[in-house]
Amino acid sequence: MEIFNQNEVGIRAATRVRCAGFNDSTPSAILYLTNYLGYIIISEKTYSTVQVAKLLEITPATLHRWIREKRIEPPPLQSLAGMEVRVWNAKNVAEVRKYKVEHYWGRGNKKPRRKNKK
Repeated sequence: MEIFNQNEVGIRAATRVRCAGFNDSTPSAILYLTNYLGYIIISEKTYSTVQVAKLLEITPATLHRWIREKRIEPPPLQSLAGMEVRVWNAKNVAEVRKYKVEHYWGRGNKKPRRKNKK
């Protein structure tokens, strides 16, 4: 029996089978086996809470406060190596970024007031 691989889309192995009692001039059968499962796993970039805070240029304490005060919707807690952590994806980061633009004025800064016209 001879085994050779063909590199194509998916994993495909072809096996050439020679039956006992036949000489080399007898045509052999080629059987194709495929391991293609019909789906592709796409992993997206994920971030920790501290990484999200650095991306948004806020302190981790501010981000934790927004979560505690329910100002933003955090991702669910996941168990990772025996610890409960939040794993943020791009969609979660975009939601926090939107909240920051609308509500956050910076460290120690107050919302600018409009001047009264008399």
